[in-house]
Amino acid sequence: MPSQPRDVFHWKPLAPEGRKAVADAAMAAYPALKTPTEAQDFVSRVVVPASFRWAYVLNGKCATSSTLRYLFQMEFGTALTVALEDDTDLNPDSVAHRLHRASVLRKLSELKRGVDVLPGALRLSTVRHPATRALSAFFYICATQDRAHPFMAEDRIRMNAMVGFDWDNDRRTAAGFVKFLRYIEDGLRHSQQLRVNPHWRPQMTNTRPDVYQPDLIGRVEDLGSFFRAVADRLGQPLPAGWVEPRANTQPPRDLSAFDGPEVRALIARIYADDFAAFGYDPGALPLLPKE
Repeated sequence: MPSQPRDVFHWKPLAPEGRKAVADAAMAAYPALKTPTEAQDFVSRVVVPASFRWAYVLNGKCATSSTLRYLFQMEFGTALTVALEDDTDLNPDSVAHRLHRASVLRKLSELKRGVDVLPGALRLSTVRHPATRALSAFFYICATQDRAHPFMAEDRIRMNAMVGFDWDNDRRTAAGFVKFLRYIEDGLRHSQQLRVNPHWRPQMTNTRPDVYQPDLIGRVEDLGSFFRAVADRLGQPLPAGWVEPRANTQPPRDLSAFDGPEVRALIARIYADDFAAFGYDPGALPLLPKE
């Protein structure tokens, strides 16, 4: 238990007009942000605590729930134990993504001088092999159909129209996964990447390492090493009996049916920049379950 209350944000987040000013400041500070839309997306994707000692950039389907739980415990000295059932949120660990709503964390876009926080913060991000991330996103959108959930409904409609995705028969099938990848590729070809769903668009678009310049990049495949490295950089030993958080995980599946030349070719094309930036091997897709 902390000896005294830990610091949180005690003032309201910026109103929309103030957030525009933060995005404008980000464009001025980081020339790689070419448009207001890019800048707005970037500053709304990075969260920080009131101590400003670290920052974390959110990257869909890359253990964000688990990492937010870990960072909460590191920052406040206690595990996140709040129970929440929210039928409007498909994520069963939705409470981990409400930390900024509770003003326990803040997005850079919600801070008057948000851009000024980054240079002094330990900048963190998490990434994942593009193949398993794409599969996770595919299972995720299939789950929205199972529940007739409004989340991702527009993408489901567009998949139905653009690639003939049959939501009665293609869910969680190898043929359906190929259609999903074709949908992503076609969306990226015809739209700006920022218009593509962040759960499956390239991770480079979400994390913007050219702007954010992370100090530590955690791999979903080895989160434990990442969490220990963060603790070391913060000069804060992990608590005795610490257990690595694993939130919003999907059940194990036999993924061998999803592998094949067409899948490999699509993933290699769609996520070429991610493979180059994060050191994953496009010739060794980890689609087979581990022994």
